Amino acid sequence: MRINIVEDNEAESKRLLSLLRRYEKENGCSFEINAFSDGGFFLASPLKHCDILFLDIELPGGNGMELAEKVRSYDSRVVIIFVTNMAQFAIDGYGVGALDYILKPLKETSFQAKLARAIEAAKRNETQKFSFHSGRKQVVLSVDEIEYVEVSGHDLSALVLGVAAFVVYLATGIRRNYTESYSVWLIAFTLLGIVLSALGLFKRVNMVETLPFVSYVIALLLNVTTNLDYIGTVVRGIDLFSFDAGFILVTVFFIVAAIASIAGVGFSKRAE
Repeated sequence: MRINIVEDNEAESKRLLSLLRRYEKENGCSFEINAFSDGGFFLASPLKHCDILFLDIELPGGNGMELAEKVRSYDSRVVIIFVTNMAQFAIDGYGVGALDYILKPLKETSFQAKLARAIEAAKRNETQKFSFHSGRKQVVLSVDEIEYVEVSGHDLSALVLGVAAFVVYLATGIRRNYTESYSVWLIAFTLLGIVLSALGLFKRVNMVETLPFVSYVIALLLNVTTNLDYIGTVVRGIDLFSFDAGFILVTVFFIVAAIASIAGVGFSKRAE
C-alpha cells in the first residue's frame, strides 16, 4: 500500500514517518512511503498516485485544501487525511472528500486509530480503481465512474482492412467490368466504409459506431454477388479445386474489417 506525506515541516514529516513505521511493526504490514515538502513537487512527481495521502493544510505557495482539489481532479478515491494545528480549517476538508483530520502535535493513540480506518477505506477502494494514460497524463478513475470502455485501435484496424480489401479488389479485377452496377456499388460502399473508419479514427464526427460495419457488410455481400458463378462451380464440384485468391482475400478483408469496426464502443467518464 502506498502512503504519501505532503508536509513542509521536516520535524512533523519525520514524526509521521516514525508513526507509520511503528504501525508497520506492530501490525505486521508494509507501506511504501513517500514524503514531499512542497505541493508543486508532489503534483509533478510520478509517485503522486497513492492509496492514502497525509496532507498538511498550511503549505508554502498555497494551501493543502487547494492541493486536495487538484488531487481529486485525477483521483477520486485516494483516502485523504489532513494534518493541521487548526481544527477550524480542517472541517472544510470534508468538502473535498477527506476521510478525517489529525491535529498537531501528533498523538500515537489517535493516529493509529485513524490510520487503521484509512487503511480499511483504502482496501475497499483498491479493487475499484482503473488507471490509464491520456497522452502524457496518467488518470485514475473509480470503476463506478466508467460508462463504457473502448478497444483502442479498432477504427485504425477497420480503416487498414478496408483499404486492403479495396486495393486487392482493384488489383485482381482485371477481368471485371467496373461499369457493372454490382462493381460500382461495391467500390462505393468500400470507400464509404474507409471514409467512416477514418472519421472515427480521427474523431472528426460523432457517428453511430455501426455505420462502417454496415458499409463493409454491404460491400461483402456485393463481392459475393459479383462472384456467384465462381462460387457455384466450387459448390457444385465442377471446379472444386479452383482458387480465386483475389475473391478470397477481399472476402476475408471485408469480414475482418466489419468485425473490427464494431470491436470497440468508446471510453467515457461518467458525468458527475
